[in-house]
Amino acid sequence: MAIVNFESVAAAAESLQAAGQRASVRAVIAALGGGSPNSVLKLLGAWKSGFREQWNVKHG
Repeated sequence: MAIVNFESVAAAAESLQAAGQRASVRAVIAALGGGSPNSVLKLLGAWKSGFREQWNVKHG
């Protein structure tokens, strides 16, 4: 079972985008090899809203 956290979801989403694919919940779950759709949805939403950039600004 895949570990679903912000970093793993963000990495999967970025990898999908780099390959020209849409970073959807189903695609991220497939890339991770598993995970709860509800958990992935929440974390993917945070990634899409720019959470990573906000985190980097706050924590440098």
